Order: sequence, then structure tokens, then C-alpha cells
Amino acid sequence: MANVLLNLFGLIAIILLSYLGGELVGRLKLPKVIGYLFIGMIIGPYALELVDPDAFNSAIYKIILLIAIGLVGYSISSGIRAQEIKKFGARIFVIAFFEAYTPFVLVALAMYYILHFDLPSALVIGAIALPTAPVVALSIHQEYKTDGPVTRALLPIVAIDDVFAVATFGIILSFAGAYYSGEELAIIDPFIEIFASFIVGGLFGFLGYFILRAIHSLWGMRIVTISLILLTMSIGIYFHTDLMITGISFGLVLVNSLKEEQLGQFQEANHALIGLAIILFLTIIGGTLDITAILSLTALAGALVYFIVRATGKLAGARIGAIVAKSEPAVQKYLGPTLLAAAGVSLTFVGIATPVIPSDQAMRMGVMVAAAALINEIVAVFATKWGFQKAGEINKASFIEPISSKTEEN
Repeated sequence: MANVLLNLFGLIAIILLSYLGGELVGRLKLPKVIGYLFIGMIIGPYALELVDPDAFNSAIYKIILLIAIGLVGYSISSGIRAQEIKKFGARIFVIAFFEAYTPFVLVALAMYYILHFDLPSALVIGAIALPTAPVVALSIHQEYKTDGPVTRALLPIVAIDDVFAVATFGIILSFAGAYYSGEELAIIDPFIEIFASFIVGGLFGFLGYFILRAIHSLWGMRIVTISLILLTMSIGIYFHTDLMITGISFGLVLVNSLKEEQLGQFQEANHALIGLAIILFLTIIGGTLDITAILSLTALAGALVYFIVRATGKLAGARIGAIVAKSEPAVQKYLGPTLLAAAGVSLTFVGIATPVIPSDQAMRMGVMVAAAALINEIVAVFATKWGFQKAGEINKASFIEPISSKTEEN
């Protein structure tokens, strides 16, 4: 009990430090997300060790991280309205397909032909490279109040991207497991997980609608929303659902059930919750990033190959998808840079994949992806802000209005 309380108080202290670090970085005219990540890295077990090295592996930290993942999923979908998806139509799925699977193919080929991983392991690493971690883009969007074609395309694309990622990673990992162990291939499992995630999130989203329609105070909305999210994530953990998809489903159903007159108030109540989710997630992820990983020339070389090939795939895939979908010129040019972030999802996938593939390749993969994540997240922050800036979407929105309800600019 004492250890649990100590870890909990330590986490609260870390969050406060991260918030202050973000504010300090913001005063330097840099994105606050840099402060959140660096505070996590500096005080974490790989740098100053102000946090017990075992703390990030403790049960309470793992549970809080899982809940934070669900909160991030909810934060994405709470800005997506059904009419926005209808307006984009099939175009949004075309863009998501290309931006997701182009890096998957390129990274898998690079791992096999350049870094000489076995084919199953190369495919697993390609699947790890597929998803976009939404927290950096979400943080930049919230901090700089972005709105426009790129912002409105980004949130649903990231949501679809996560579904693609879970399905693809599950299938590839099943293939790798069957290849290395000789057991039967279980392709159906990832789809059962996705279906269960949507069901759990959707059911509690409907429950949230029936409760929230009777509440009109901001604090009442905040308390009920966070309580429902915690309950939803707890049920998701129990049934082993994907918590990002569970959170996305919860937010989509809840937000699209609310009436228009209540939506603005709900978005204002959400602002602090989304900010907390961003700080919590990035701080814990920062603590898991091994700064010393880039000191090894072998790891650094592999990380640079992974980073460059994945970034090329994301940029090219987003550009090709947007052209094929005949999207706005701003989306064609500037969506790609907002999709580079990966650390949270990629490191989670590494942890899942490590026991499945041979230990020597698992070790190489883990060090390489960790080093690449460190490089990638720093680059992704500036690339995301640059993309929004070049698209002319910074300071275009107010946080009390849902970004999807605004009239699209030409």
C-alpha cells in the first residue's frame, strides 16, 4: 500500500513538473509538448533517476498509462462530428490507407534488405511503423488553436489509422508467432479485439449521453465525463480491448449524440481534460525513452534508417493519398508533417512484440525503435507545428467550439 501511494504521489509530482516545464518552454515560443517530453526524460530512470527505475514498470503506472491511452483516443474523437466524416466521404479512408501502409511497406523492406532482419521480424517492425501517435498533433492543435482543412482531416485520419494499426499489427504478429513457434495462425483475434473495443466504447458513450443531457454545469460535465471514461477504460482493461479504439468509440458516440446547443459547453468542459491527458501521456512516454540508446553507433544507425524510411513513407503516403482523393491543396502539401509522431503507440507495440520474435532480433528492434522514437518525437513536434503554420491554420479556432462545426475555409 505504501509503495502504491509513493508511486501515486510521485506521478502527481511528475505531472506538476511537466506542466511547469511546458509553461517554461512555451515562454520561449516553443511548443509546450517539448517541455512535457523532456521533463519525463530528464527525471526518468534513464537520466537523473529522480524516479525509481522500477516505478515506470509498476502496476499503477501501467494502469495509468492505459487510461491515458484511452483518454487520448477520446480526445481525438471528441472533435469529430458525423457530418464531417460524411463531408469527406471515402476520401478520408483513401488518405488514411496510403499514409498508413506506405511506411509499413517501406520500413519492412528496409528492415529486411538493409538491416537484415528475418522476414517475419521485418514485417513486425513495419507494422510498428504504421501508426501515428495522435498526442503531439492534438497538443499542437490545442495549444495553437488550429483550424482548417488540414486540422479537420487530421483527427479522423488518425482515428482510422489506429484501427488499421491494431488490425495489421495483430495479423502480422500472429503470422510471426506462428512462423517462429509452429503454432496455428490466429488471424481472427485482432478483429475480435477491434469489435469488442467499439462495442464497449459505444455502449458507455450512449450511457454518457443519457446522463450528460440532464447536466448543464461545466464542472458537472467534467466530473461525469472523467468518471465515465475511467469506468469505460476499467471495463476495457478487464475485457482486454484496445483502449485507444475504446476511447475513440466512446467519444464518437457521445459527441455525436449531444445536441448542437450543448456541444459548445461540452467542448469547453473538455478542454482541461484533454490537456491533462496530453501532459499525463507525454510525461510517462518521455520517462520510457532511453536517452542512452542513441549513444550506441549501431543503434543510432538502425534508428536513423528506421526514422528516415518511416518519415519518407508518411510524407509520401499522405501526399499520394490526398492527391488520389482530390483533397484541398493544403491537405496535399501539409498533412504529411502532422503525421510523423509515433512514440506512444510504437513503444507499446514493441512491448507486445518482444516475447514473440527471437530474443536477438527483439533486442535489436527494441533499442532501435526506442532510439528512433527519441529522434522522431523531437522532429515531429516541429514538423507538426510547421505543417499547421504553412497551411495557415494557427490561431483559427477557439477551444470552446468544436473544430468540426465551423464552416470550411476555401
